[in-house]
Amino acid sequence: VILDWEIIKDLRFQANLSGNFDSYAENEFQESWNLGSLSQQDRYTKDYELGHNFRMLYTLTYDRTFADKHYIKGLVGYEAYKAVSSTSGGWRTGFLVQPAEDISLGVGDKDVAGKKKQNRSLSQFARLNYAYDDKYLLEASIRRDGYDNFGPENRFGIFPSASAGWNMGRESFIRDNVDWITQLKLRGSYGKIGNNTIDQFLYESAFTNEFLYYSYDSENTQRGFWYSHVANATIKWEDVAQWNIGIDASFLNNRLNTTLEYYDKKTSDMLY
Repeated sequence: VILDWEIIKDLRFQANLSGNFDSYAENEFQESWNLGSLSQQDRYTKDYELGHNFRMLYTLTYDRTFADKHYIKGLVGYEAYKAVSSTSGGWRTGFLVQPAEDISLGVGDKDVAGKKKQNRSLSQFARLNYAYDDKYLLEASIRRDGYDNFGPENRFGIFPSASAGWNMGRESFIRDNVDWITQLKLRGSYGKIGNNTIDQFLYESAFTNEFLYYSYDSENTQRGFWYSHVANATIKWEDVAQWNIGIDASFLNNRLNTTLEYYDKKTSDMLY
């Protein structure tokens, strides 16, 4: 759902609301067979998955040109996202009737498993653009992003950026005297971005019962829990900072195009 509202001339509000629901179910029965040295036990497997996600994005934009040469555009925004999914399933063996349509008819081994996941993020951002006669270009932006994979003390990160450009090809000393240059632009920028691609709840200690089975009497199998990871309460956003300077040029009515660029990139607090 998109709502677009021009509050006054050059000032526009937009709301973008979206969501998704999905579900999945699988029932599979494998019949038993025996070929002497090769055999397979019967097995009934059931799996279910249910999930949904919602996103809200709101922006307020001001866009105007003054005195035919001064262009300014400002934007502020807010975004929220939440996704929830749950899975469950199990299997059982030992069916007297094959194929069976009810897993409870089995009398052999069995196992069940399930889990629930939830992801949330929250962002606020702003951007300002200014151009004079399409010759001198400036842009600055900042965003504050929060993600629930990090602990309460490090959940949010702030990422600024800025860039400037000089469209030299529009200057009269080039445009009027060097006709074989179609475009010549000098530009530079600096900015930071964040990386949040890690597993959930690494900032807390966790136990799991996956892959842990033990028999005390060689007959009955018991399932328990083991310590899956040690808490890292200080885990936080990976920070990638980069600056660059470059030249874009086109010659002979865009028959020849070239770009020269130098950049430096540094990653801090790397996640792995």
